[in-house]
Amino acid sequence: MITKMHPMPKELVAKLEAAAVNKVVLAFSGGHDEGHLSVSIDDNHYDHELIGEVHDWADNAYEYGGAGDGVEYGDNYTYDLVRKIVSHDEWCYEPRSWMNGSVSFDELDDFSELEK
Repeated sequence: MITKMHPMPKELVAKLEAAAVNKVVLAFSGGHDEGHLSVSIDDNHYDHELIGEVHDWADNAYEYGGAGDGVEYGDNYTYDLVRKIVSHDEWCYEPRSWMNGSVSFDELDDFSELEK
């Protein structure tokens, strides 16, 4: 997991503000052999070139290997261009197991009749 937040280059911030972008989300995920980065700008802004520029910057600024034991995890960084703040949250899926009781073999239904 990443904990250090990186400043976005001023030129990139200016470009995003000129495009009327209010929020940029960097969503890193991992847990298997490699990391993955997904970038979104606002909720309905689909400027693929601008998303690509943010992706390239974030991919270089944040080192995210994604290695792990198969349990998925991730970090989300939200750059709020209106309030001028960066927020970080991390998540993971945790394997869980529940014991649902025990019965003796003698208590199990006899399915031998069904096999005929």
